[in-house]
This record gives sequence, structure tokens and C-alpha cells, in this order.
Amino acid sequence: MKKSLRVKRVEETIFKQLSLILENYLRDLDFPITTIVGVNSDPGLQLVKVKVSVYGDKLQKEKVLDYLTQKKKHIRYLLAGKIRIKYMPDLEFLEDTSIDMLNKIEKIIEAEKKSDQDN
Repeated sequence: MKKSLRVKRVEETIFKQLSLILENYLRDLDFPITTIVGVNSDPGLQLVKVKVSVYGDKLQKEKVLDYLTQKKKHIRYLLAGKIRIKYMPDLEFLEDTSIDMLNKIEKIIEAEKKSDQDN
């Protein structure tokens, strides 16, 4: 189903404001580089799925995602102060695995190149 213009605008605004909030929110903590990659909402704007990319190992990624999930209410409160919307949607933080997939693809390509050179 195609998203309405309103949903797209709200997603864009949430993406921008949430990026700024997390930049300030995680700055003082001992976390690796964390960025928001994407924001997807359901048509009714009840739930927003936030894809987060964390530069680090598996343990650090889990630590950051657990922290964001624990602090979800406070982050949502900060977001509500930045965005004028009747109902602030619930936030769900998800790990973005596109970088991991890209690394796997690069390894496969490198392995193919080496096998071609050996033959």
C-alpha cells in the first residue's frame, strides 16, 4: 500500500529530529558511533520502526539497542517536544543489518576474484 503524503512527512520529521536527539543523548555515554538509517511508520502513525546502525561488534550493538529500548519513553518525550503532532507514535528500535550484508557480499566477491585468479 502506498504511503500518504502526511505519513511520509511525519517520517521525515521524526527521522531528522530523532537523529539530533540521539546525537546529543548518546554523546556523553561510552557508546560506539550510532546513526539512524531509516524510519518506517504504519499508515495510522501508531508505531514507528527506527532502524539504527551501530559501528561496533555484536555485543556493543546489543548494548546500544537495549539502552535505546529502555530509554524509549524518555526519547519519545523529547521527540514530542520537537514535533507538533496530535499523538506521538510508539518507537521500536531495530538493528540495521544492511552494512553486515554489504560486508558479506564484498567477501563473496573477493573470494570469487581470488578463485578466478588461481584458475
